[in-house]
Amino acid sequence: MRRPSASDDVFEALAATATSDGLSIHPDVRVGALEPGPLGIIGVCAAKTIPARTAIFTRAMTATAYDAEYARRDDAFGLNAALSAYEGEVERTISDEIALTLLLVTAKRHADISPLGSYANALPEAIAATPVLYGDDALEALVPVLSLNLVDQVDLARGEFALAFDDARQIVARMHGESDLQEPEFAWAWSMVRSRAITFAVRKATTGDIERKRCLVPVCDVLNHSPTSLADVLSSDDERDGVCSQALSVPGPNIQIETNGSGESVWMTTRDVVAGEALRWTYGELSNEEMWLWYGFVPASPIHGDCAVPFNLPDTVFKNGLEAVAKDDKAETMALRKKLLERAGVLGLNEGEELSFVVSVRGVPKTLGGIAGVMCCDADEVVAIAASTIISANGGVDGALFELKPESRRRAGRYVAWLLTQIESFVCGASDDEVAEYERIAKDVGGLYEQRFNDAKALRIGARETFKIIHRSLTDESLLTDGAWIDDATKRLVSA
Repeated sequence: MRRPSASDDVFEALAATATSDGLSIHPDVRVGALEPGPLGIIGVCAAKTIPARTAIFTRAMTATAYDAEYARRDDAFGLNAALSAYEGEVERTISDEIALTLLLVTAKRHADISPLGSYANALPEAIAATPVLYGDDALEALVPVLSLNLVDQVDLARGEFALAFDDARQIVARMHGESDLQEPEFAWAWSMVRSRAITFAVRKATTGDIERKRCLVPVCDVLNHSPTSLADVLSSDDERDGVCSQALSVPGPNIQIETNGSGESVWMTTRDVVAGEALRWTYGELSNEEMWLWYGFVPASPIHGDCAVPFNLPDTVFKNGLEAVAKDDKAETMALRKKLLERAGVLGLNEGEELSFVVSVRGVPKTLGGIAGVMCCDADEVVAIAASTIISANGGVDGALFELKPESRRRAGRYVAWLLTQIESFVCGASDDEVAEYERIAKDVGGLYEQRFNDAKALRIGARETFKIIHRSLTDESLLTDGAWIDDATKRLVSA
């Protein structure tokens, strides 16, 4: 989300620069307006009621693509030569992200003469509040309430940032007349690129070819994010029953990007937007964890249609589970189950390797359902699955030879439900009592620490609700009346 950091004059200058470069802005749109609500967020709002299917922004194919290629052509400040020199010395190509970040660094340093100067001035002054850029002590204080998977992702991203800064610092040192690059300066530009660059079609000036590139798009990237509405994901009344009513009432984005007949990118309203309402689109089907990690915020309602929970499991979990749920197997049946699971990559991992999973409010846990289908079906069904796998491998019809019995589906689904219950306890971090104690401390400390704790707590709320929604498809009643997805999941698993 964009916090206030620039005056109306700055946004007017930004809009003027963008419109002179091939961007059309609807006259009833206010760029840099304060969105309604208590958060004080800068975004894009409607000055008057705007009907559905109205283009608020139209970006011409001739508009400048502020991408890595543009950055590498920059001769005004010596970035081009410095990049080439450094790449020659280290004998590797610097990432597009670093090139874009340094383009933004030079635009901020030379805002009065850079083509991106008005854009740089309109950006928030503060570094995006991603945990990747927290200090060690600040991050360590939150670790007890974070999932292990997220902690690992933060550690990887912190290492990536450190390497990127080291490259960038040495590149700037090769730019004549530029002062040394400081880490806060790079962190600001890096977080802006991470949270704002948009991937879409660009026509190359030299050849006319269309390519998909990651670009900075002045004005258009002032639009804030809205996750998918939970009401749009849980389509039936039965699915919505018992789900947080406040979350169901939160609307999804009212803007989507399209391409018109001329190949132009168009930001179009999806429904009527009333005067004063914020115009928002989606940055993608991003979970709370992804939003916090790369954009520095968690959606105001952490329960939404893009909620998802990633986690890793060693194959010993399924090896032990198989020995429990199929303990009455004859030796040949158990061997066949194991062979199917090994073929699917579920068993037989190397030491230290783990399987990665993502469960989501968008649907049933298909991968886990397929694994459980193999583990929990009857002996004759194991033979049918194996036969189908052989036929499929030889060009036959995929999965045509087996259909699981209702009881096998129920057993498989209940195993998945049991497994997710165990997973939830470590994915959601500390216990409820521990979280309550951490929250009390956060309120006592206040300030930035309390804000960060609230973000971490919001992740936990979203994860808990995700598990709750998924469990609705794993009850005995649901599995016996609508459990055919277990068959489909099993077929996909063994046919992969």
